[in-house]
Amino acid sequence: MADTEILTDEDLPEDMDVLRRLPRSATEEWLIGVSDFKGQSYATARVYYRDKEDNLKPSRHGINVHEEMLPELLQGLTAADELLTERAGG
Repeated sequence: MADTEILTDEDLPEDMDVLRRLPRSATEEWLIGVSDFKGQSYATARVYYRDKEDNLKPSRHGINVHEEMLPELLQGLTAADELLTERAGG
C-alpha cells in the first residue's frame, strides 16, 4: 500500500491534508492530498506558488476529484501512463 503519511511542514495550507509535494518550478510546487468542502471529501492536486511574503498560495491550476470518482480517474491516468510508455518505446 502507498505511503499515506500526512506531511506536517509548517508552510502547508491548513485546509488540506498534504501527502506529497512535487516541485514544478523555482517558485511553484504541486501539493497532492485530501480536502473537505461542504461536508464532502476530495482528492486534490493543485499548483501552489510563493507570494511576496514567501507564503504558499493556491493557483487556479489543479483538480479536485470527489472520492467516488477517484477510482475512475486513476484508471484513466494509468491508461494514459501506459500509452505514454508505449509511445516512448518502452
